[in-house]
Amino acid sequence: MATAVLTVLYPEEFTIYDVRVCETLKDFKNLQYKTRFQEIWSGYEEFIKSVKNAASEHLMLRDKDRELWGKSFALQLMKDIENRFPRGADNSKSEE
Repeated sequence: MATAVLTVLYPEEFTIYDVRVCETLKDFKNLQYKTRFQEIWSGYEEFIKSVKNAASEHLMLRDKDRELWGKSFALQLMKDIENRFPRGADNSKSEE
């Protein structure tokens, strides 16, 4: 929640911490479980650097965030299509 507020107020300095972006970066998922402020803040600063480095160079920070989120969404959609949109472990077996 705090990263969303910071992103609205300072879109070129902060970005939203999002699990989809973490999936794309293949890192930072454990950041949400940190309890010490210094660990959270230093992890978040590394997250921002990774977002900047992983996305297209010409984009603004907020758009880099969107690009990485979109990559995660597209990958999940392709997996869902490949698996014929299973509704859950119990339902997917009975539909075959």
